[in-house]
Amino acid sequence: MQSPVEIPSKPRPVTEYFSDSLFTEDTLLIDSIVEREDLEDISVIWEIKEKKESYSPPLHFTFLGTPIEIQRYEGFDVTFSNIDEKQIAAYWGQLSRSSYPYFIHEAIQLREEMHLNDWAFYQLILQMTDAYFPQKSVNEKTAFTVFIMGQIGYRIKLGRIDDRLVSLIAFQTEVYGRHFVSFLDGNYYVFGNEGFPPSPLYSYSLNYKNAIVSLNLASKRPMRISLEMKTRELLYRNKKYEFAYNANLIDLYATFPQTELQIYAENPISSITRKSLEKELVPELSNKKEKEAVDFLLHFIQTAFPYKTDQEQLGVEKFFFAEELLHYPFSDCEDRAVLFSQLVRRFVGLNVVLLDYTDHVSTAVQFSDLIDGDFVLIKKEKYIVCDPSYIGAPVGKAMTHTKKEAARVLILN
Repeated sequence: MQSPVEIPSKPRPVTEYFSDSLFTEDTLLIDSIVEREDLEDISVIWEIKEKKESYSPPLHFTFLGTPIEIQRYEGFDVTFSNIDEKQIAAYWGQLSRSSYPYFIHEAIQLREEMHLNDWAFYQLILQMTDAYFPQKSVNEKTAFTVFIMGQIGYRIKLGRIDDRLVSLIAFQTEVYGRHFVSFLDGNYYVFGNEGFPPSPLYSYSLNYKNAIVSLNLASKRPMRISLEMKTRELLYRNKKYEFAYNANLIDLYATFPQTELQIYAENPISSITRKSLEKELVPELSNKKEKEAVDFLLHFIQTAFPYKTDQEQLGVEKFFFAEELLHYPFSDCEDRAVLFSQLVRRFVGLNVVLLDYTDHVSTAVQFSDLIDGDFVLIKKEKYIVCDPSYIGAPVGKAMTHTKKEAARVLILN
């Protein structure tokens, strides 16, 4: 088992721009341009012509605040006496003769109804398993969950640390802060060992032929889950703005594996937050030219959101989704870059890239008008620097230290 890849730390303290600073137009250095290909979606469709009758009362549980009802089917009342490979193989053999396709069919229906991405779907499978087997041990639930996910088509393996079974999950993007195991077909990250010291890991050789898709942490559409509305009031230029977000979504994000920054910047904003952003910000942007609109959003994020590093606020590094900036009292540079990039793309309609430095994250915007200022050149197109953490800095002004370092340019799809 290999040590986790640490979450990239961005400790650069908030910097204030002084209006008497010399305004220049510098071409910033580029280390690399990172274009992320579209990630693969699971495409398994379970065709069950007739729904099998269940003679037991349905099961009820709550998932992300959403009441769920599922049917109970026969054949799942199997177990194992120990966790050696023969016992686990026999257990999965018994499950393969059970009514598991109906369990999967219900799970997939719920996924489609709720617009769940792969990680949220995995969390749903975990809670469905808890509802089915409230009296089962953690090891039995883990073995069942890995069986179900593998049958659906996900690349997931069963592992053992001491006397505890764990899930080994392959992802389509790099995951930070998790122990992992490297196999010939890639890295598998360890889940289920939380709170336990790192120990030697044993991996079972059991595999599924149709398990060929790694979990996709991206979302293509906002999730449909029950609303527990919370609001956040922000002050900007002596005016109050009120934004809404779904606390149930924040609960999901708290379980989310830390991954590449583009995933956060491209994640669809929930409908409740999108509507409140539109209500509060769109009137401020109407009748403004591109630069004026971007300048408003830039200064809004620079000054309306209190700044603290993740270490100061949480004690650990954590990338935020856009809604999380409304939930947590403070945010840092990469979080502000995520929200700013989303607002400019949605409300002004301009392309934005992230500029990733050793200790800082900024953004650059591709204007249709000619704009002066510091810029990066991407495929012969100018992207003007807009830094949401450089307090008071206008469009086109980069922090001085970033002019000496080449940035990784993260292209957003």
